[in-house]
Amino acid sequence: MKLLGLFDILASFLFFLSAFAVELPIWLLIVFGVYLIIKGLLFVFLSTDVGSFIDIAGGSVLVGSHYAELSITLFVVFGLVFLIKGGFSFA
Repeated sequence: MKLLGLFDILASFLFFLSAFAVELPIWLLIVFGVYLIIKGLLFVFLSTDVGSFIDIAGGSVLVGSHYAELSITLFVVFGLVFLIKGGFSFA
């Protein structure tokens, strides 16, 4: 589970970088976005907790961020949520 937490923390950095308009490679956004969506779908079927739905929404935002202009607040909120989720997996 610590590996999943590490990937959540890395995803949070992608959200923060996107919030500050850093140009990221599309493959990086898609890889982490698809990772979050798959992880969310897997855990929806296994445990149905709220965090799984947040993973799906966050993955969709990462993938969609390349194709649409999204709010900075949205990126910061998701970045904080995934940073906290990742931190809890190390506790």
